[in-house]
Amino acid sequence: MGIVRADWESGVDILAGIGDTKKPFTDPSIWAGLTSWRTMMPRQAQDEFATLFLKQKAKLWFLQTYQVGGWNPEIIPLAPTPLFGQIKLPFTNVSIISILLKRILACISIPTVHDWLIAVLAILTYAAIALPLGFSRRFLHLQIWMGKPIDYSLFTLRCLLTPAITEELFFRILFLPHPTEVVNWQRWSLWAGLSLLIFVIYHPLNAKTFYRDGDPTFFQPIFLFLATLLGLICTITYALTGNLWIIIFIHWLVVVLWLLIFGVMHKLDGNFGK
Repeated sequence: MGIVRADWESGVDILAGIGDTKKPFTDPSIWAGLTSWRTMMPRQAQDEFATLFLKQKAKLWFLQTYQVGGWNPEIIPLAPTPLFGQIKLPFTNVSIISILLKRILACISIPTVHDWLIAVLAILTYAAIALPLGFSRRFLHLQIWMGKPIDYSLFTLRCLLTPAITEELFFRILFLPHPTEVVNWQRWSLWAGLSLLIFVIYHPLNAKTFYRDGDPTFFQPIFLFLATLLGLICTITYALTGNLWIIIFIHWLVVVLWLLIFGVMHKLDGNFGK
């Protein structure tokens, strides 16, 4: 999580929890647990450290305990549970659930100042392209949606849940390898391109199925271009930060401003906020 707990210093003389004291750590709070839960995920920690070493051109020496006393290439470790590797895609050795879970765990971290700076740059870049184009094509115009404070609160919360969280989880987090995964940029770019294509196609399909208020707005070329630009911005930002909260914030902010300030709410028959 990018946090070093202050009470860890009290346990430096204790190996594997064995020592004179029964309470090596002095902070039993919920916050302490939430900010250090990744230490309980050995494989996650091992993969992240290994990736850091490899990126710094360091050598790694792996001691594989299931091969103690020699080496037999036909012996491999068994996955501990169905969730952590036993369930595989048919006719492959790909543990899809394990991969997706690992991607979710890898992206849940507290954003750094560097991450927020990238987010600000991404938002400014999007605004510099989307606003002039949207106004020139008469898709965007200043028209503030009027409502009660409770309506605004519920509306912004709804936008946070969907589309921001749901779409970013599916089209970015689950679909794309996390930046800490050892994947060459050519392969990552192919996945990113496929994810972006599905992200764009999803909107008109959604307007014909679950969200009919989006028809015909979601079919307009200018909307599809702005949606493509948003997906591209979020994809690049995710590649640079690897952080879920950053891309959720960008997606949420753009959608809220679109609907509340730039008149898109009225293009959706005025039903989006009801």
